[in-house]
Amino acid sequence: MFPTSRAIVELNRAALDATIDEWSKIPTSTTPMDVQASEAAIRQLYHEAGLPSCANALEVRFADDPVAMVHEASVERKAGPVIQNRLQCAAMVNLDLLIDRELWLKIHHRVHSRFSRSRVTEQIWELINTETLTRRPRPHMARRIPDCILPTYVTSSLVIPDVAGKLAGAALPLGTQALLTLARSCGLVLPRQSVCWLSERPAEMHFNEQGLFNHPDVPAVRFHSGLKFCYWHGARVPADVMIPRESITVALVKEQGSIFLARLLIERMGIGRFIRESGALLASQDRTGRLFVEPLINSLGDQLWAAVEVVNGTPEPDGTYCRYYLQVPPQFTHSARAAVAWTYGLRPEDYVVTVRT
Repeated sequence: MFPTSRAIVELNRAALDATIDEWSKIPTSTTPMDVQASEAAIRQLYHEAGLPSCANALEVRFADDPVAMVHEASVERKAGPVIQNRLQCAAMVNLDLLIDRELWLKIHHRVHSRFSRSRVTEQIWELINTETLTRRPRPHMARRIPDCILPTYVTSSLVIPDVAGKLAGAALPLGTQALLTLARSCGLVLPRQSVCWLSERPAEMHFNEQGLFNHPDVPAVRFHSGLKFCYWHGARVPADVMIPRESITVALVKEQGSIFLARLLIERMGIGRFIRESGALLASQDRTGRLFVEPLINSLGDQLWAAVEVVNGTPEPDGTYCRYYLQVPPQFTHSARAAVAWTYGLRPEDYVVTVRT
């Protein structure tokens, strides 16, 4: 008979949280691949999938980045079909044999609140699809990359068996153990019948508060192969806009073919500096702040750019007041109050200045 779920959770809360914390760090890990552990795990998984002859003769190839992995796998003619589904089935575990339903629900709730599909993996998939579709077609694989990749990315469905096994003090099936080892020791895995590719994790990743790739000055994603990509709050941007801040000019801003890239460059060069160097017009001023506008013509057509200057209501230790600049949508080009209210998510009539901090 199973111990009560409440007793197990209470007695093992520290172990439960430690396991969850361990897994929470894996999606953003830049630790190099553990080649020996990864190769042993993938051979074990092939064996558990009922492919012992394939496991023994399996050729394991290592890639420095997932784009190279997918490209090589897509043009390999003699590797056989993709067997991602078969390996995934071999890694499944019947949790009813380990824990009761009540405990499963408690673990699921606690784990699921921390994990969904990793945004890192989704962004890597998008990156791979974009890169590989610009090269050759993928004649020997499905068109959708996720249909080819073994699910070693960290989700609640991957973490729950590990947590359940530890709480129950039971050994997980060998196939499940192999999948968990792969998730801990390497990046993405692309299995075909006679050849399996394992990719390195990124060597460097940078994120914003929402977990999206982002860095204002350097590539947000860099692989050991030298492959690197620039991102601004989750949007991939050309490397040539990530030049040193001091090299950004008003002319360069106005040469951009999209308002998004223009605003990105303005943010990087400094909104205050752009206002000064462009001679932006002071369109509105009241006690809420000052509104500046500047036409972004050239390739963007006749579009207006707008930003507000606000003053921190709390003085600094030296008695001065800090000024801040915030870009606002182009429809706010006539009223400083409306523009400042928008930055707080308010309507102009609902924004009343009392003490601003």
